[in-house]
Amino acid sequence: EPASGASKPTPVDFLGYAAVRGVAFALGLLPLSCCARVGAALGRCFFALSASYRKLAARNLRIAFAREMDDRARRSLLWRHAARLGANLACSLRMPSLDRATLDARVEVVGREHLAQAAADGRGAVVIVAHLGPWELLAQTNAYLVRSRQSGVIYQNLSNPLLDAYTRRCRARVGRE
Repeated sequence: EPASGASKPTPVDFLGYAAVRGVAFALGLLPLSCCARVGAALGRCFFALSASYRKLAARNLRIAFAREMDDRARRSLLWRHAARLGANLACSLRMPSLDRATLDARVEVVGREHLAQAAADGRGAVVIVAHLGPWELLAQTNAYLVRSRQSGVIYQNLSNPLLDAYTRRCRARVGRE
């Protein structure tokens, strides 16, 4: 169900939702490592076809690394970024279908003992992570880091209310609100 205040879905929202669900279904048939490779290839294709996004990313890299990198190095970084972005998106779509054992095998939590101690002491804890890597990974794993405590994530609602509701449902399956 869409978040309160969400706009009424448009035909474009329905098309976007159907496309994402179809891709997520197809990715769900693949092993996670293959999913990442497919996503990397799709990310490169997107960059090749999206001149405006490619120019924006190139401009940002030029601003950030004007002195540290020459044009060739920044161009190389741009295409690595495209591949990583695609892999992250593909893996994020695959995350909700992974079971806990698979997630446990892929995730190393450094400092879990601090969360457990805070819970044992009746205190809360704030976990801060960089917005890097598969975005849904923390949302899928955080719910069981400290099983005895309620937890949540802060995120910006998606502009497509159908995709936003889908994301919320996926997170709710693992106790995330």
